[in-house]
Amino acid sequence: MHVTILGAGAFGTALASVLETNRHSITFYDPLKHPDLSLAATLRSADVLIFAAPSSAAPDLLRQLPEQSRSLPLILASKGFWSLAPFEAIFGDRLSLLSGPAFATDLKNHKKTTLTATSPLVRELFAAPYLSFDSTSDRLGVALCGTLKNIYAIFAGLVHLEQGTSDCRTFINYSLREMKSILRANSCDPATADLACGYGDLSLTATSPTSRNYQYGASLAAHPSAEQSSEKPRSSSSKKQSFFERDDAGFSVLQSKTDKSRDNTEQNRTKLANPTLEGLSALDSLKSSPITIPSNLKIFNTILERTDHAQQ
Repeated sequence: MHVTILGAGAFGTALASVLETNRHSITFYDPLKHPDLSLAATLRSADVLIFAAPSSAAPDLLRQLPEQSRSLPLILASKGFWSLAPFEAIFGDRLSLLSGPAFATDLKNHKKTTLTATSPLVRELFAAPYLSFDSTSDRLGVALCGTLKNIYAIFAGLVHLEQGTSDCRTFINYSLREMKSILRANSCDPATADLACGYGDLSLTATSPTSRNYQYGASLAAHPSAEQSSEKPRSSSSKKQSFFERDDAGFSVLQSKTDKSRDNTEQNRTKLANPTLEGLSALDSLKSSPITIPSNLKIFNTILERTDHAQQ
């Protein structure tokens, strides 16, 4: 099968490595990395399209698609979408999604992982001994999980959550609960958040210091103001306080623990602002999206407050 991948970044090339192992032929469309190849030329012999470009590139790419390519199946492998309407308007039921906890290096190194697929075509193309799949027909739910996990990873970095700690486990549970509320509010299946695209991807991104979104959150708290720098250090013998204790009652502890980031982000907003970061890009596009966000999501609203403050 001939596959055209829209986007030749790290993840697009990692997907290509799996496909090539399965004896599929690959053509990339990426005007920055392959300026000699036009979109029409890369699509001429395509049987399947894979969208692996940044979400911000979607409007232009979809507008430029030649008429004959609009009847092909398209696999959406990028994250950061609040709506699938532009894709569904063109591809209808030929649209499927591939999502889950896999960094590009993981795929290239054949690290075992489970991904979420919304069609048999995805499982067929990417069949590999090191990949397993869970399935759902909830395409929008899968897309929302892939967007939300980057946003929650910012908070994980902000409070420096460490993998395997009780704080981390509680954070994952809180975040999943909020993600399910968002899915439910948008007529998606809340159980989608329990799949690899939700729980699995959140667990990877929010607990990995190599995650760019985690790093951004950590950077918000990494530059103390002059007033904070002059504070006396706490005694090393003082008992470490948890960010979480019990459900909503314990959330006041979490809030107070992140208060110092207000001054930090105010002083360093120019240095730290990164509009290309997935989580920040998603928050920015949320303002013009049709998505419904329940008002009682405490972690989500805390992230929104901190990142909005950082980008003022």
